[in-house]
Amino acid sequence: MVDTAETELPKPKLELYEMDITPVNENTATFAWIHHHPGAKTVHFETVNGEKFDYYYRPRSTTPRYASVTGNFDHLPSHIIPVMDQKLNKLVIAKAPTKRNDIGWTQFGDNPSEAHFSGVDHHPYIADVYNLAVDDKDGIYMIMEYLPHGTLQEWLKQPHSAQEIGSVVDKISQAVHHVNTKRHLIYADLKPLNVGFDEQDNPKLLDFELAAIIRDDGTGFCQHATREYEAPEQDKQQPITVRTDVYRLAATVFSILIGDVDFMDVKHLRDQFVSDPDSLIPLRTEYQHMFSDDQHRQLSDLLRQGLHKDPQHRQVSIPEFNQPFQSIILANRKSP
Repeated sequence: MVDTAETELPKPKLELYEMDITPVNENTATFAWIHHHPGAKTVHFETVNGEKFDYYYRPRSTTPRYASVTGNFDHLPSHIIPVMDQKLNKLVIAKAPTKRNDIGWTQFGDNPSEAHFSGVDHHPYIADVYNLAVDDKDGIYMIMEYLPHGTLQEWLKQPHSAQEIGSVVDKISQAVHHVNTKRHLIYADLKPLNVGFDEQDNPKLLDFELAAIIRDDGTGFCQHATREYEAPEQDKQQPITVRTDVYRLAATVFSILIGDVDFMDVKHLRDQFVSDPDSLIPLRTEYQHMFSDDQHRQLSDLLRQGLHKDPQHRQVSIPEFNQPFQSIILANRKSP
């Protein structure tokens, strides 16, 4: 007799199905339509323009298109599941509709809205969203691009040249600025773990779960973000603006420049830096000789403005932070 209490049982294979999606309106929400579409469920989501819709959805066929795969994916969170697109024979990611947070509670994501915010158009530095799929329990998964070269959190553990740092920050800045100006969203969750690298080592934004629609007054609202990187107005549950994204970009750049510091110490070091107007960024050892004293001071002044507790004292947009950053970090380098 096998003692199952001590035997690790294999995880069930995840199978996902393509979906048929039909708008809910007076023409489709009839007895006849429901009778001919058994098993249809409804989902609600909001577009980047603030339009709210309800849709019916159901599996398109009994043959799954996506199936989980085995491999070393321990670096991925539990709600990010590698699956094989069996139609295209391509490895992709399925983002589950639920996840566990740090204190063990289950959080429910809004994958239809996030998929719309993420995939409303294509950008070279934003992860592509391919599809929505459904499991056999009516859970909706977002199917998105698999980024094989890790995250920015892993990237910053190693030292890089000024050119490499400038290129990565510039591409991230382009992506966030596109989100602000073309999608009319505040990204609101920029941090090293939410930037992945594709096969060409291009950084790409990953997670639009907290993205907020920019209202007519220029503000939006989102839930609490990761505490180590959230702007003060997010911590206080106040309205956010594009300057919230400026703060988070500055916080991400701060982490790049100080290097592989314990995750829980990042905010403490950043707060210490901001609180002392005469302090300099505590550069990682390899960077202390890469930048001149003048560059170090200019970078410190730029980041201190971007990290200001009062949004009105920060740079007004992502380019207003990124353009001087590029000029400072690439000018008169002490080493390549």
